[in-house]
Amino acid sequence: MSFIPRDFKETSVNQNRPTGPWRAPGKSPQGSPTSRPVPPKNSRRWMIAIGSLMAVGIVVAVSTGVDEGGSASSPAASTTARAASSTTEPPPEPSPEQVPERNIEGELTEVIREDVPTATVVYTKDDNTVHVIVVTMGGIRAQTKPILKAVKDANIDAMLRIDALADLKDRYGNSSPDTVLRVMYKPETVARIDPDGIDLRHIWAVADESYVHPALEW
Repeated sequence: MSFIPRDFKETSVNQNRPTGPWRAPGKSPQGSPTSRPVPPKNSRRWMIAIGSLMAVGIVVAVSTGVDEGGSASSPAASTTARAASSTTEPPPEPSPEQVPERNIEGELTEVIREDVPTATVVYTKDDNTVHVIVVTMGGIRAQTKPILKAVKDANIDAMLRIDALADLKDRYGNSSPDTVLRVMYKPETVARIDPDGIDLRHIWAVADESYVHPALEW
Protein backbone atom coordinates (compact mmCIF):
# COMPACT_ATOMS: atom_id res chain seq x y z
CA MET A 1 0.00 0.00 0.00
CA SER A 2 1.52 3.20 -1.22
CA PHE A 3 1.24 6.43 0.46
CA ILE A 4 -0.09 9.42 -1.59
CA PRO A 5 -0.04 12.83 -0.03
CA ARG A 6 -3.47 14.33 0.56
CA ASP A 7 -2.61 17.55 -1.11
CA PHE A 8 -1.69 15.69 -4.30
CA LYS A 9 -5.08 13.89 -4.58
CA GLU A 10 -7.13 17.01 -4.15
CA THR A 11 -5.04 18.85 -6.67
CA SER A 12 -5.47 16.12 -9.36
CA VAL A 13 -9.21 15.82 -8.83
CA ASN A 14 -9.74 19.51 -9.00
CA GLN A 15 -7.78 19.79 -12.26
CA ASN A 16 -9.97 17.21 -14.07
CA ARG A 17 -13.31 18.56 -12.78
CA PRO A 18 -15.01 20.94 -15.21
CA THR A 19 -15.69 24.41 -14.04
CA GLY A 20 -19.13 25.96 -14.23
CA PRO A 21 -22.54 24.25 -14.45
CA TRP A 22 -22.91 20.95 -16.35
CA ARG A 23 -24.74 20.88 -19.74
CA ALA A 24 -25.48 18.11 -22.24
CA PRO A 25 -23.68 18.04 -25.56
CA GLY A 26 -25.35 20.06 -28.30
CA LYS A 27 -27.13 22.36 -25.91
CA SER A 28 -26.52 26.00 -25.43
CA PRO A 29 -26.00 27.33 -21.99
CA GLN A 30 -29.67 28.41 -21.93
CA GLY A 31 -30.83 24.90 -22.99
CA SER A 32 -31.66 25.79 -26.69
CA PRO A 33 -30.33 23.73 -29.70
CA THR A 34 -26.96 24.69 -30.97
CA SER A 35 -27.36 27.11 -33.97
CA ARG A 36 -25.86 26.09 -37.39
CA PRO A 37 -23.75 28.41 -39.51
CA VAL A 38 -25.79 30.44 -42.07
CA PRO A 39 -24.33 30.46 -45.62
CA PRO A 40 -23.48 33.88 -46.98
CA LYS A 41 -25.92 35.67 -49.30
CA ASN A 42 -23.55 35.40 -52.30
CA SER A 43 -23.62 31.59 -52.06
CA ARG A 44 -27.43 31.60 -52.27
CA ARG A 45 -27.33 33.74 -55.41
CA TRP A 46 -24.86 31.37 -57.09
CA MET A 47 -27.06 28.39 -56.27
CA ILE A 48 -30.13 30.14 -57.78
CA ALA A 49 -28.16 31.05 -60.93
CA ILE A 50 -26.90 27.48 -61.41
CA GLY A 51 -30.43 26.08 -60.93
CA SER A 52 -31.80 28.50 -63.55
CA LEU A 53 -29.14 27.49 -66.09
CA MET A 54 -29.94 23.80 -65.54
CA ALA A 55 -33.66 24.47 -66.10
CA VAL A 56 -32.95 26.36 -69.35
CA GLY A 57 -30.74 23.49 -70.55
CA ILE A 58 -33.53 20.98 -69.94
CA VAL A 59 -36.07 23.11 -71.86
CA VAL A 60 -33.71 23.48 -74.84
CA ALA A 61 -33.01 19.75 -74.91
CA VAL A 62 -36.73 18.95 -74.92
CA SER A 63 -37.54 21.57 -77.57
CA THR A 64 -35.05 20.06 -80.04
CA GLY A 65 -37.16 16.91 -80.17
CA VAL A 66 -40.34 18.80 -81.04
CA ASP A 67 -41.14 19.87 -84.58
CA GLU A 68 -42.59 23.18 -85.69
CA GLY A 69 -46.16 21.95 -85.29
CA GLY A 70 -45.56 21.13 -81.63
CA SER A 71 -45.54 17.36 -82.00
CA ALA A 72 -42.54 15.14 -81.36
CA SER A 73 -40.82 14.05 -84.54
CA SER A 74 -38.90 10.87 -85.19
CA PRO A 75 -37.30 9.26 -88.28
CA ALA A 76 -40.08 6.66 -88.43
CA ALA A 77 -42.81 9.32 -88.21
CA SER A 78 -41.15 11.41 -90.92
CA THR A 79 -40.83 8.39 -93.22
CA THR A 80 -44.49 7.49 -92.67
CA ALA A 81 -45.60 11.05 -93.41
CA ARG A 82 -43.59 11.16 -96.63
CA ALA A 83 -44.97 7.79 -97.74
CA ALA A 84 -48.54 8.91 -97.00
CA SER A 85 -48.12 12.15 -98.93
CA SER A 86 -46.60 10.32 -101.90
CA THR A 87 -49.53 7.88 -102.07
CA THR A 88 -52.32 10.38 -101.55
CA GLU A 89 -51.16 13.23 -103.76
CA PRO A 90 -51.62 12.54 -107.52
CA PRO A 91 -48.82 13.60 -109.83
CA PRO A 92 -49.30 17.05 -111.36
CA GLU A 93 -50.82 17.26 -114.80
CA PRO A 94 -48.30 18.24 -117.48
CA SER A 95 -48.73 21.71 -118.87
CA PRO A 96 -49.56 22.17 -122.58
CA GLU A 97 -45.96 23.24 -123.16
CA GLN A 98 -44.71 19.90 -121.73
CA VAL A 99 -46.97 17.68 -123.88
CA PRO A 100 -45.13 16.69 -127.07
CA GLU A 101 -46.92 17.57 -130.30
CA ARG A 102 -48.40 14.62 -132.14
CA ASN A 103 -46.71 13.65 -135.39
CA ILE A 104 -49.84 13.00 -137.41
CA GLU A 105 -48.07 12.93 -140.76
CA GLY A 106 -45.56 10.33 -139.59
CA GLU A 107 -48.22 8.10 -138.02
CA LEU A 108 -50.49 8.05 -141.06
CA THR A 109 -47.71 7.77 -143.63
CA GLU A 110 -46.36 4.62 -141.98
CA VAL A 111 -49.77 2.93 -141.92
CA ILE A 112 -51.16 4.05 -145.29
CA ARG A 113 -48.05 3.16 -147.25
CA GLU A 114 -48.42 -0.47 -146.25
CA ASP A 115 -51.36 -0.62 -148.70
CA VAL A 116 -50.77 2.48 -150.84
CA PRO A 117 -47.00 2.79 -151.41
CA THR A 118 -47.25 5.95 -153.54
CA ALA A 119 -49.26 7.93 -150.96
CA THR A 120 -47.98 11.20 -149.48
CA VAL A 121 -49.59 12.54 -146.29
CA VAL A 122 -49.65 16.25 -145.43
CA TYR A 123 -51.32 17.56 -142.25
CA THR A 124 -52.27 21.24 -142.19
CA LYS A 125 -52.79 22.44 -138.65
CA ASP A 126 -54.31 25.80 -139.59
CA ASP A 127 -57.37 24.29 -141.30
CA ASN A 128 -57.07 20.90 -139.52
CA THR A 129 -56.94 18.88 -142.73
CA VAL A 130 -55.25 15.58 -143.54
CA HIS A 131 -54.32 15.68 -147.22
CA VAL A 132 -53.43 12.36 -148.86
CA ILE A 133 -52.00 12.56 -152.38
CA VAL A 134 -51.82 9.33 -154.36
CA VAL A 135 -50.11 8.80 -157.69
CA THR A 136 -52.17 5.97 -159.07
CA MET A 137 -51.68 3.50 -161.84
CA GLY A 138 -55.17 2.18 -161.30
CA GLY A 139 -57.19 0.76 -158.42
CA ILE A 140 -57.64 4.09 -156.63
CA ARG A 141 -61.16 3.15 -155.59
CA ALA A 142 -59.86 0.17 -153.63
CA GLN A 143 -56.99 2.25 -152.22
CA THR A 144 -59.45 4.69 -150.66
CA LYS A 145 -60.53 2.10 -148.07
CA PRO A 146 -57.18 1.71 -146.25
CA ILE A 147 -56.81 5.51 -146.21
CA LEU A 148 -60.19 5.91 -144.49
CA LYS A 149 -59.39 3.08 -142.09
CA ALA A 150 -56.02 4.56 -141.09
CA VAL A 151 -57.51 7.97 -140.30
CA LYS A 152 -60.42 6.50 -138.36
CA ASP A 153 -58.25 4.10 -136.33
CA ALA A 154 -55.85 6.93 -135.47
CA ASN A 155 -58.80 8.82 -133.92
CA ILE A 156 -57.89 12.04 -135.69
CA ASP A 157 -60.64 14.64 -135.55
CA ALA A 158 -59.80 16.36 -138.84
CA MET A 159 -61.02 16.83 -142.37
CA LEU A 160 -59.79 14.13 -144.78
CA ARG A 161 -58.93 15.07 -148.36
CA ILE A 162 -57.81 12.51 -150.91
CA ASP A 163 -56.34 13.56 -154.27
CA ALA A 164 -55.40 11.01 -156.91
CA LEU A 165 -53.08 11.87 -159.80
CA ALA A 166 -52.74 9.83 -162.96
CA ASP A 167 -51.34 10.12 -166.47
CA LEU A 168 -54.18 10.63 -168.94
CA LYS A 169 -53.94 10.41 -172.71
CA ASP A 170 -55.75 12.71 -175.02
CA ARG A 171 -57.22 11.62 -178.35
CA TYR A 172 -53.91 12.27 -180.00
CA GLY A 173 -52.11 9.86 -177.75
CA ASN A 174 -50.31 12.42 -175.61
CA SER A 175 -49.97 11.66 -171.86
CA SER A 176 -49.99 14.25 -169.08
CA PRO A 177 -50.51 14.04 -165.27
CA ASP A 178 -53.90 15.20 -164.14
CA THR A 179 -56.13 15.06 -161.07
CA VAL A 180 -58.56 12.19 -161.55
CA LEU A 181 -60.07 12.19 -158.05
CA ARG A 182 -60.70 14.65 -155.23
CA VAL A 183 -62.92 13.62 -152.33
CA MET A 184 -63.35 15.23 -148.90
CA TYR A 185 -64.77 13.65 -145.76
CA LYS A 186 -65.72 15.59 -142.64
CA PRO A 187 -64.69 14.16 -139.26
CA GLU A 188 -68.23 13.07 -138.44
CA THR A 189 -68.50 11.32 -141.83
CA VAL A 190 -65.28 9.40 -141.25
CA ALA A 191 -66.65 8.33 -137.86
CA ARG A 192 -69.82 6.89 -139.48
CA ILE A 193 -68.03 4.91 -142.21
CA ASP A 194 -67.09 1.26 -141.68
CA PRO A 195 -64.04 0.97 -143.94
CA ASP A 196 -64.12 -2.84 -143.85
CA GLY A 197 -67.82 -3.13 -144.68
CA ILE A 198 -68.52 -0.29 -147.12
CA ASP A 199 -69.20 -1.17 -150.76
CA LEU A 200 -66.63 0.23 -153.18
CA ARG A 201 -69.44 1.59 -155.34
CA HIS A 202 -70.47 3.89 -152.48
CA ILE A 203 -67.10 4.82 -151.05
CA TRP A 204 -66.93 8.11 -152.96
CA ALA A 205 -70.69 8.69 -152.99
CA VAL A 206 -70.78 9.14 -149.18
CA ALA A 207 -68.07 11.84 -149.30
CA ASP A 208 -69.12 15.37 -148.36
CA GLU A 209 -67.41 16.77 -151.48
CA SER A 210 -66.20 14.85 -154.51
CA TYR A 211 -64.84 15.18 -158.01
CA VAL A 212 -64.43 12.02 -160.07
CA HIS A 213 -62.91 12.10 -163.54
CA PRO A 214 -65.09 10.44 -166.21
CA ALA A 215 -62.30 7.95 -166.82
CA LEU A 216 -62.98 6.53 -163.36
CA GLU A 217 -66.75 6.38 -163.65
CA TRP A 218 -68.34 2.96 -163.63
